[in-house]
Formats: sequence, structure tokens, C-alpha cells
Amino acid sequence: MAVLSPSRSAAPQPADLVALERPQPAVAALPAALRDLALREAEALAGDFVEHLDAALQSLVGQARNSAETRNALALGDALRLSQAELLRQISRAFRERLTPWTLTAGRSLLDLSRAEAPSLEELEDRLRLDQLAQVCERLAGERGPRLRQRLDSASRSLGLPALASAFAPATPGDCFAAAFHRMALPAEQRALAYRLVEQQALPRWPALLDAVLHLLDQQALDASQLQSGAAANSDPATADRRPAPLSRSASAVITEGFLPLLAGIRRRHGRGSQQDQAALALLNEFAASFAPQARRTTRIDLTLRIGEALQAAGLPEARLHALLDGLADHYAEAHGPAPRSAQPAAALATPGIAGPLPEASTRSAAQPEQLARLLRAEQWFRVRDRRSGDDRWLCLAALYPEQDRLSFRGSDGAVVLGLRTSQFVQDLIDGHAEPLNADSDLGRALRGLQTPNGRSPMRDAAAF
Repeated sequence: MAVLSPSRSAAPQPADLVALERPQPAVAALPAALRDLALREAEALAGDFVEHLDAALQSLVGQARNSAETRNALALGDALRLSQAELLRQISRAFRERLTPWTLTAGRSLLDLSRAEAPSLEELEDRLRLDQLAQVCERLAGERGPRLRQRLDSASRSLGLPALASAFAPATPGDCFAAAFHRMALPAEQRALAYRLVEQQALPRWPALLDAVLHLLDQQALDASQLQSGAAANSDPATADRRPAPLSRSASAVITEGFLPLLAGIRRRHGRGSQQDQAALALLNEFAASFAPQARRTTRIDLTLRIGEALQAAGLPEARLHALLDGLADHYAEAHGPAPRSAQPAAALATPGIAGPLPEASTRSAAQPEQLARLLRAEQWFRVRDRRSGDDRWLCLAALYPEQDRLSFRGSDGAVVLGLRTSQFVQDLIDGHAEPLNADSDLGRALRGLQTPNGRSPMRDAAAF
């Protein structure tokens, strides 16, 4: 039996396994049709923007509030008029890149783990303006936006394709025009005025593009329903009412303990809708599609390897990574027989009468709650229990206020979503109601020192006694 580990070198190459099976045709008609339609509509949007550029620039000069803004508007007009063809080409290129599915090529890592630098003032101003454009775009789209996202998310799950909805998000037009302006090397002052042109001239056409995409989806659904009705007439009635089985606890843990922190880290570093974000969402969609009854065993092996590589690169502790992959292998084994398991070091195997490896000898006493509080650091990720809803969520520690005995957590979008007393959160850590993502950190090791062999807190046991 092959040995499964996060490294491809420790398992048979998936290409060799897939070569032994009959190839199956890929379902690519829907994303190809969506891309072609969206590109035509986007090019029409860009052409209309360039065609009415002169009138828009004159209006912009008339709306100038001071002499500096007037000079910037005139300079922007000169720059755009002299390079209208280049402007149209760059806008079309940006839309084409946004609407083209990103594929992972050989030798290219799924994640970019380079150290993030603090954004400059110009970048912060650009982000703020682009967020405002996205809000305007979402308001203009009305009910089309949520309806289209729901339809595309459903299509991406059923077809096992990357998240299609990200290409038609409210931020798409602003991001594409911003990419074109950056490639044309427009200064920050001129870009700020150019974004005003985008809001006045380009965004009102975005709902028409969404309407065209919705119409295409309706037509595709009609064609698919006709094909499915013909296939259902010839299908076995015993299999007509099959429903996908619910995910097991081990498969759900891969999502909550693996994919959610992975996506949160990517979106904080690279932003929502980035190439890294789309690649991680594509991997998540493949993971969801792998539980279909018709999924092949070799596909699941390859998927498990890639999930292990992504989570290992994101910094998931090795012990937890092996536990997640072992649980996933058990879940897959229910459908396709015994699956390979992750390799465990010989020294870590449990000995009869001993629950796991022996702890290292230590002369230090168990950490007290005050010592645990001093080990809390900003930017650490924790599983936190929201006492209002009773749900567990993965959140990042945003700020600590020792004198006020308070701390705050933020979500993956950077917004503060939860505040707690530091003493209460430390007690939740001791009781197991919360836990750090990195179990090998100083805080994780200190928490293990506070746990009894049955996993309970000795302090809570003493209080109960």
C-alpha cells in the first residue's frame, strides 16, 4: 500500500495512476461560454468609455474644485487623448485576465509566502477608492448581483470548477480599470480623477453585462434540463433519488481547521479575488466535488496530496496536518476501500499502555492564567467561541488592552467582529472552548502543560472539587 504524506515524493505520482484509467471529457462549455460573452460585453463597455471620453473629460474639468484639480484634470485629458488605443487595449487586457480561469502550472507554488510589506499611502487611497467603486457597482446591480453570485456558486460546485462568481464580483470593473491605469503609469492624482470618470461612464453599463450573463445561464439551464429529462427517462429508478451523503466530522475538520484559515491568510495578504484566492477556492471546490459517488480514487489521492501541500505551505502544524489527512483517508475509504494514510514517525507511535508519545521531562511548573495572558500576541489565529450564537469561528487576534482586561478579534476581511475579556478568553483556552491554530507555539505548549491526561483542565477540576 502506498504511503500518503503532504509531499508528492512519498506517494505514487498521480499522473501514473490516472494514465491507467480511461480518460473522461472535461466539462468546460459553461465557463468558456461565460468568458466569451463577458469579454464581448467588457470590450463594448471599454469602447463606450473611450468613445465618450472627450465629453467626460470636459465635464470633469468643469467640476474641478480648485486650481490643482483643474491642472490634474487637464493633464489627465492630455494623457488619455494621446493614448486612447492603448487605453482601450489595457482595459480589455485587464478584463481578459480577470475572466480567464487561473491554472496552476508546473513548478509554480499554490501560495506566495513572501513577507507582506506595509502598503503605502497611495495604495491605501487606491484601495479606499476602489472599495467605493465596488459599493456603487453593487448598488447599481441591485438584485442581479446576489442572484448571479448564487447561480455561479451553484454552477461551480456542481461542475467542480473554480469559483466563477469572483469574476463577476462588484469589485471587477473598478479593479480592471485600476490595472489599466497603473500599466499606463498614471500618477496618483490623475488616477483619483480617472476613477471618477469610471464611476460616471463605465459603472452604469455593468448591470447590462450581468443581465447578459444571467440570460446565458437561463439558456444553459434550459438546455441542461432538456438533456437531464431525456437521461432520466432511461435511468434506473432505484438510483434516481440518490442524495449526497453528509460530510463526516473528519471531512468537516479539513474545511474548518484547514481551508478556512488558509483562505483567511490568503485574503489578508493578497486580497479577495486574487489569483492565490481563486486557486485556493478551486482546491476547495475540488474537495467538495470529491465526495460525489462517481469520483475516482486516483483523483482523490491526487487531491489529498495537493491539500496537504497547500496546508503545509500555509504553516499548519505537522501533527494536525497528519491527523486531518488520516481522517480524510478514512472518509474516502468508505467509498473506495482502504486509502493510503499519512506517514507517522516511528517514535511517535503509541505504545501499549501509553496514550501517545511520552512528554519531555520538564522542571518548570504549569503555566498560570496570568502567564498565558502574557503569551497572547496580535496576529495569532484562534478558534473562538461566540457566546451569543454558540458558534465556533476562526478569528485573528487584532489588539490587546492589558490594563482594561480586553482584547478584540477580526475576521478575514480585517473588520473587528468580536471583543472579549482577556481573563475569560484565557479561561476558554484552558477549558478547551478555544484553541490556537499553531499548536507548537509557546502558547500551545503552555496549554498542553495545563491539561490532564483526560484532556481536562486541572484548575477547573480543583474548582469543581
